[in-house]
Amino acid sequence: MTTSGAIALATIIRDLSAAWTPHDKQRLILSAVFQHIVPITVIESGRKFGKSEIECYILWRWALTRPGQYYYFAPFSKQAREIIWASQRLQTFGPKDYIEKISDQEMRITFKNGSFIKLDGTENYEAYRGVNPHGIVLDEFKDHRPEFWIAMEPNL
Repeated sequence: MTTSGAIALATIIRDLSAAWTPHDKQRLILSAVFQHIVPITVIESGRKFGKSEIECYILWRWALTRPGQYYYFAPFSKQAREIIWASQRLQTFGPKDYIEKISDQEMRITFKNGSFIKLDGTENYEAYRGVNPHGIVLDEFKDHRPEFWIAMEPNL
């Protein structure tokens, strides 16, 4: 990594950390994702652990440091809207300076670097055949439609 790349990464991490500080158990997960580059990380935890905050952090950090297409999937799009979008958790997680535009209808944040984060539900599995995501977060995985994974897995 170049010096300018390291400075840019440090700035992004600082900016994201200004809004949220993970607890020790969350740090273990973030270490697996960002330091050890574990391609599939499963978080099995109870309510109030902070899974949604971890997911928002991961999506924002990916989008800001590795320009690409990132998705958050809940079992149903309505559920994604209620858990993450309606509460403004994702849209306000990081500094507004990084955001190009927000589409409430699509539940999509587009960043100035060309990345985007889009929320949807796995009931829309046919719509994701052939997309090329750079990263996905699957929330409430036990309730996801099996057909979704059949459609999405070849894209990864």
